[in-house]
Amino acid sequence: MKALHDSCYVDPSRNYRVIKEDDPVKAAAINEATRRYEEMVARRKSENSGHIHQHAVNVKQENHIINREQNAKALKTTMARESLENQMASNEKMRTTQAKIEANPYKPHFGPEDIPSIVDETRASMERQKS
Repeated sequence: MKALHDSCYVDPSRNYRVIKEDDPVKAAAINEATRRYEEMVARRKSENSGHIHQHAVNVKQENHIINREQNAKALKTTMARESLENQMASNEKMRTTQAKIEANPYKPHFGPEDIPSIVDETRASMERQKS
């Protein structure tokens, strides 16, 4: 290994093995490398913007799905509540109807008073009593 202040040391600007800054081959290589690097950066930028756009679309779709599921739960709850209210109203109506039916007199058998001639006589006597 040579020391820097060795007598054989040649300054890089005077050394023929060192490629100088003003060398046209070096300038062309640097320009080509710069062009390739800038193309790569532009390609990656477009790919990344595509990924970012796709990610935004995915997030929007997932939010839509989540909102739809939450709305479905609320709708299901509302429909169940309405169904129960309808059923309760129907049961109340049926109870009222049943109470009216039970209020009417009921004969558990068919006796002689159900014979048409007797029924007609009974109706006639009731009408006479009213008048």
